[in-house]
Amino acid sequence: EMTMKLLSLLALLLVVTTAVVAANPDNNVIQSVELGHVDNEAMILADLERGANEDTERQQVTNDAPLVYYDSLIELGATCPAGKTCCKNKHDQLSVCMYEGGVCCPGVEWCCPQHHTCNLSPTAEWNKRCVLDTSQQSPEVKPHASETRLGEPGTKHAVPEGGHRDDGATVKSKETDAADHHDNNGNESPQSPQHRIEQPNPHELCYTDDQHDYRGTVNVTRRGKPCMNWGGDLRRKTKRKMKATPDKYPHAGLVRNYCRNPDGSPKAWCYTETSWGLCDVPCGAPNSPDAKKPKIRHQHKPSTGKTLDVFGVKHEVEAHHEHAARQQAHAVKKQQSTCLCKREDQSDYRGKLAITVSGRTCQAWSDDFPHKHDHKTHAYAGEGLEANYCRNPAGERERAWCYTTDANVTWEYCYVPCPHHEKPAECCRQPDQFDYRGTVSTTINGRTCQRWDAQVPHEHKRDPANFPLSGLDNNYCRNPDGNKRAWCYTTDPLKKWEYCNVKCNPAACCDEPNQSDYRGTVSVAESGIACQQWDRQSPHKHTYTPHNYPHDGLAGHNHCRNPGGERERAWCFLATNVTGREWDYCKVDCAVRQPCISDAPAHTLPSESHLPVTIAFASCMNFNPAWNHGGPDPTFWNSVISESRPDMFVWMGDNIYADTEDNGPGCSQMNRRYVRLKNDAGYRTFLEAKIPVMATYDDHDFGMNQANKYYKRKDASQTRHLDFFDEPQDSWRRQQKGIYYSKTFAEYGKRVKVIMLDVRYFRSATYPVYGECEGHSSSTLGEEQWRWLEHEMLEAVNPASGGKPIDVLIITSAIQVLPPTRENPEANRMCAFNDTGSARMAHAAIEELEETTSFGWDTEGWSEFPVERLRLLRLCQRAKLSGQFHRIVFISGDVHSGEISRKVVPARPGAPPASFEHKPVELWEMTASGIRNRYIDDAKNPNRLSIAADLHGNGKFEHECVFPFRIGKAVFKNCTMAGRSKAQKKAGQYWCSLQTDDKGHHVKGRWGLCAPEGAKVPWGTQGRVANTHVFSHHPYRINSATSNYGLFRIDFANNRLSMHIVTPEQGQRIAAEAHIPIYEQQH
Repeated sequence: EMTMKLLSLLALLLVVTTAVVAANPDNNVIQSVELGHVDNEAMILADLERGANEDTERQQVTNDAPLVYYDSLIELGATCPAGKTCCKNKHDQLSVCMYEGGVCCPGVEWCCPQHHTCNLSPTAEWNKRCVLDTSQQSPEVKPHASETRLGEPGTKHAVPEGGHRDDGATVKSKETDAADHHDNNGNESPQSPQHRIEQPNPHELCYTDDQHDYRGTVNVTRRGKPCMNWGGDLRRKTKRKMKATPDKYPHAGLVRNYCRNPDGSPKAWCYTETSWGLCDVPCGAPNSPDAKKPKIRHQHKPSTGKTLDVFGVKHEVEAHHEHAARQQAHAVKKQQSTCLCKREDQSDYRGKLAITVSGRTCQAWSDDFPHKHDHKTHAYAGEGLEANYCRNPAGERERAWCYTTDANVTWEYCYVPCPHHEKPAECCRQPDQFDYRGTVSTTINGRTCQRWDAQVPHEHKRDPANFPLSGLDNNYCRNPDGNKRAWCYTTDPLKKWEYCNVKCNPAACCDEPNQSDYRGTVSVAESGIACQQWDRQSPHKHTYTPHNYPHDGLAGHNHCRNPGGERERAWCFLATNVTGREWDYCKVDCAVRQPCISDAPAHTLPSESHLPVTIAFASCMNFNPAWNHGGPDPTFWNSVISESRPDMFVWMGDNIYADTEDNGPGCSQMNRRYVRLKNDAGYRTFLEAKIPVMATYDDHDFGMNQANKYYKRKDASQTRHLDFFDEPQDSWRRQQKGIYYSKTFAEYGKRVKVIMLDVRYFRSATYPVYGECEGHSSSTLGEEQWRWLEHEMLEAVNPASGGKPIDVLIITSAIQVLPPTRENPEANRMCAFNDTGSARMAHAAIEELEETTSFGWDTEGWSEFPVERLRLLRLCQRAKLSGQFHRIVFISGDVHSGEISRKVVPARPGAPPASFEHKPVELWEMTASGIRNRYIDDAKNPNRLSIAADLHGNGKFEHECVFPFRIGKAVFKNCTMAGRSKAQKKAGQYWCSLQTDDKGHHVKGRWGLCAPEGAKVPWGTQGRVANTHVFSHHPYRINSATSNYGLFRIDFANNRLSMHIVTPEQGQRIAAEAHIPIYEQQH
């Protein structure tokens, strides 16, 4: 059997060369490789044999270049079929079989096709190593009919009788319709391949760089391989599934086997039988620099010096075809002019495009099947409702559209060949488009937005009820949750949400209802007529000149304005007299700026005359849906309000995640985050409950992650914080540096003091990346705050004059206090250890606290400055031993988990009694962090509370369990009944390890029974502990629950201070708790 295959070389500088099809008795198929940017022949040959990599090759777009042709590959030393020339390739030990007549270039490194010679220049690029041999080509030789581009619409191709297509199917011989290029008199027609202009078909055009909007009918790759149907079966050779299918990309126009770009690749492409390939499709607006120009094909003849201007590009042509070429160029320009539209909404489009953006055929306007409608010619006279062409009658929609012949889809937009009208930027002043209130309602990929108040096809919580001030109207694009820019949920069930193509310009915003302050760029009246420049007097004379209205933005342009606010809204003079009107209003989307304020109730400030005995506290409020379980959580606030019913609530920092330097007044990013929290439905309910609030900040609501005293906008952050928590404008807190303060509550002869520390405003850099290291001088509080704190703790009462100690002191620190320093601090370049002297002092502080073998984890905390931490713990020791307070407890946040810690501060060696550092003191800390925010990984904290246990079941719970512990391969994270008898299990006798070796294995003989709930333990009473569903490796570390908060209950009557970690997602479950006495000796 004989097979003929098309061979073509792409033209450089519009010079067309030809490839000759020869006989092939072995039915091999010629494969071509574009070498535009490829420099390794071995890679090319390997790609031909194995197929290009689907995931990487598509990212490289090769330029048009001459092609080098190969046929089949064989192992080195094998024999080519009869009639073939063999070229050996020394790079990858393969041989190339060329068609008869091909040339093996010296050096056996590459081959060239028939009628070509080898370019032996040592500097020749791969795509120039084969050049056309013009000495063998007669001027009289005419190209074969197969020069017509494979896959051009309406073209057939010559295939020898009995030949094979690329897919292996046998076909009969047919002559191409384009082969006969002579008229009845034997003269050459203007459409002959010797000289032909390819006209861009308006139905084939696209207007985007990546060609994702292409809806034409090109169905072959650049290499000439036929495309496969998008909904076809598995490819025969690769047996891989198609990743891009009509089901996955329903709006990408994946019909039949036409080239498309559904997945954001660089250009349009399609699947082939063996892999896939990029396509040559006509793209670009007709007048744009990127538009495909008509290709003039001709043979090599001496130039006449004549040039032809086609689309502004001069092409050299032959004299005897100049007239025909001019006729074709004129036809192209005429067709172009009839297809264009001048109005932005394309209501004046009168072209013949009749296919939608998804490839559906348009229904005729005169028909009522499959969709009955009222857009008939008699009702819309003059709107061009002919046949089934795309139109936008009366400008009712955003752009041209049509009803479809698909019974399941009523109508869709079309991509029409109109010049690209740049929609004027709309009003929004913020980079993240939070304040956008325009009417864009389609996504960047053309999907229609779902209404914000709808839950179909996508359920969500970003609705007008939860975000009342975010402008969630209709289905317009918005950014209610602090995303990168405006977005929306889509009506596509397979795509939940996408960003929108919203263009913002602060100048397009208005604060005046009559748009007198509009300074945008709309320059077309509502009638579609362009505006006249304000400083010109033609065609209309007027007095609205820049001279007469110097402050109304009229100079040097024709943009819509309302000078002097004399009319209802923005307008302009018309640039023509056709309508008989001098001026008209403009359609300006000039949104009045939405102030960043909330109508939610103000925070309730605590009164020192009311004693809080139930105190809830939390931190790290997450609204970001990309983090863990982010977003609004009414369950959390319902639990706080209805179940815990606290007398006071304490915010411990990261109350919002601003992470910005945009923290000024008005609609700054920080203010918007605060407003979003205040407008949250759950938090509004909390505010309406009038629960008193105290608050501090941490890094993310202070400014940036790990922000410290080097943060330039810290004073503005302090103001925003005080504004949000409704601190009175005349408060002394607005005059000091930092937000630290305290409250002493007294009632019924009892007192509770709450100290709120500021661990950000004065904080030193912890690592060099966050600022200049200060070594042993590094500070968390700064000297000014230290002096204040020492006064608050050492002069709270005067025992010498009969003053009684304050019952409970609660110190709020945004970061943890009791976990010790991480291991190898020098290796981790911690600033407190950055020189020898500083490191010596830091290690001395660690040794003084007896923590040389106890290590914490790599999170922010007081442990990063060991000298400062020692100073704080010694201050607490002195305050307690001097009779200032009965019980001192820290509360903290930051770590996205909850835990209870206990630390016995040892006596300072050699300290006299007068120093009040001569006895050990027990300190406690409750950490509650994470509202829709959690950190599941394990974290070291040897000071974390554990479960009490006895020794060998003696009933004296004087020891603590060690978790986790190992026995063989088993790991135990809580008390267990493993190995217990049936009777012991029935009695509920859980046990644990009291000691483990260096590898965490249980030390034989060191075990005890776990203390049951309510049992007397060294620190008070054993409380309930977490199970494995809400902790990672310790019963007092709560880090798997979606949210958690802390809860103090002070029971003076029973001398009990109860500490609870609550996980509201589990139905008000108290995940872990500890009970300690308020007074170590009963009063």
